[in-house]
Amino acid sequence: MTKGIRIQPRDREVINDVIKFNGLPASVIISKHFRTETYGYERLKLLENNGYLGNMYYYALRKKDGKNFAQRIAAIYYATGKGCKEVGCTIDYRYVVPNKDKLDVANLVGNLYSKIPNLLSKRQAMDIYALKNFMPVTCVVPGEKPIFIYILGNKLGRKEVGSVKNFIESNTFSGATHYVVSRDFKERLNILNANYIQWATALEYLPNIAKDKNEITIGGANLFI
Repeated sequence: MTKGIRIQPRDREVINDVIKFNGLPASVIISKHFRTETYGYERLKLLENNGYLGNMYYYALRKKDGKNFAQRIAAIYYATGKGCKEVGCTIDYRYVVPNKDKLDVANLVGNLYSKIPNLLSKRQAMDIYALKNFMPVTCVVPGEKPIFIYILGNKLGRKEVGSVKNFIESNTFSGATHYVVSRDFKERLNILNANYIQWATALEYLPNIAKDKNEITIGGANLFI
């Protein structure tokens, strides 16, 4: 039998947070909203078991002794229809669920949010900067000169790299700086105003860039290593 739950203001904050980002890793939710890890996991489980949250597990391929295996990296929690209703969210709950093909991106965005507290999700950035849904921005560090971040995951859409290239070159937001995160360098993005950061170092460099923009310039793009 499922243990009941009385929804508290903090639970609504959690639900609103996962709605903003279309899902967040459990560890990030707990570090932001709960004093202890144990209680945080218990509360998330209660919210899940009572139908306010769902989760998807993000697995990454690893190799050991010459064999590939899938390692569970994170549980990405998201709001259900019941959760959306609880906080008065009018967005169809199907549009606040993480893309199952981009859980690596959801996990990285969540971990960036834990290090950059004012990080805007794409949903928030759409409202503030009048972005359209088709624009390829993943998240934004706000400011007079905002930092637009584009995260290219393992599974790329057919036109995803081209879309990022075209958007940056369009100079739609003349005051913005642009940072592309990818596991490998995309030659097509070796363009003026595009800054490249390796996936493995994104959590180290992006929070510092958000503060002081330490950068190394190589060729037409700024390369962070």
